[in-house]
Amino acid sequence: RSAVHNGGSSSRRSSEGLVKRSRPSTSTDPDVGGTSGPSSAEERASSGASAACPVCRESPAAAHFATVAKQTYWRCPHCRATFLDSSHHLSLEAEKARYEKHENGEDSPGYRRFLSSLADPLLARLGRSAPNHKASRGLDYGCGPGPALAAMLREAGHEVAVYDPIFAPDRAAVAAGTQYDFVTCTEVAEHFYRPAEEFDTMAALVRGGGLLAVLTSFQPESADQFAEWHYRRDPTHVVFYGAGTLALLAEERGWTCEIPVKDVAIMRKPVDSS
Repeated sequence: RSAVHNGGSSSRRSSEGLVKRSRPSTSTDPDVGGTSGPSSAEERASSGASAACPVCRESPAAAHFATVAKQTYWRCPHCRATFLDSSHHLSLEAEKARYEKHENGEDSPGYRRFLSSLADPLLARLGRSAPNHKASRGLDYGCGPGPALAAMLREAGHEVAVYDPIFAPDRAAVAAGTQYDFVTCTEVAEHFYRPAEEFDTMAALVRGGGLLAVLTSFQPESADQFAEWHYRRDPTHVVFYGAGTLALLAEERGWTCEIPVKDVAIMRKPVDSS
């Protein structure tokens, strides 16, 4: 899956259209290129300075959580999200190159089994098959080069549009005023540079009474476990959530949130919401 913020813009909608994101600085990770040496993140961490939380927008600001292989991570005391300091974000070129190495095709049995952890509970809420239930219209947000989930949901009888700024850059799919019965975000939320804005965008894309289904690996609580966690080691993964983080994001928007299985959150927008 690729990050929706890529392609030189975030997918946040406004009256002016899609808002351009700032270009990230080079990474300090020796495995992915970039520069090394003292960074502003390290200086802030050593001084006890804090970074604002990009997930919930709440204060107090996030506190230093861990520094691993010269990568500085912050954790928000309010939503409990953990995020990589922006000084360590990859360049767009390095990020795109990383995504192009992924081998998650539409027909991969293993990848489909993995995606079924979200597809199964989502389909249970939509109705398993359109011949017996009304077909729903959905969007695979950040579908990547091989939109397997969209294919799985179409096979179950639902209409699914795809959007990805690199691999499926159809801006009409996320245009202002466009809404869907459901939006999926699988293995994408961990790539968001501006997660609060991205969740606002996805919320606007869901009709009243509709669903937002998110799949992302839930983070460990301790700094020691986090340092050894395989998911952290992907240099394109810049923000990490727990079940409580996603439940809080839903609650703050007046939505309900279910965790049907580990690493999956299904949020429902109130019927009377626009």
